Amino acid sequence: MDLFEYQGKQYFARFDIPVSPGDIAETVDEAVAIAERIGFPVVVKAQVKVGGRGKAGGIKLADTVDEVRTHAGNILGMDIKGHLVKRVWVEHASDINLAGLVYSGPSADDDYVPGAESSPEP
Repeated sequence: MDLFEYQGKQYFARFDIPVSPGDIAETVDEAVAIAERIGFPVVVKAQVKVGGRGKAGGIKLADTVDEVRTHAGNILGMDIKGHLVKRVWVEHASDINLAGLVYSGPSADDDYVPGAESSPEP
């Protein structure tokens, strides 16, 4: 399947798989209305089918209406690796704590060590 993040989340929700409350916006005003409806803090996320959205500035945390307006305005129309952002997903921010495993490298004593952070990108 080749889905946008928001499509995957909508699909999960249909099958009662828990997802953070959120909705899709094509304009800044729609993003603000969604944020006000679901409550703060929210995350404004570019919807493009390419990795690296966060590093490109396409994922932003917002605690206020003004921050949603600023972030959505900056993200909509942004080019991320040749993909034009036409929609943003606005969802309630989750308080999560990532735990990952850090590979210590090839040796006779290869180890996986619990780490405080995990990222899918190098």
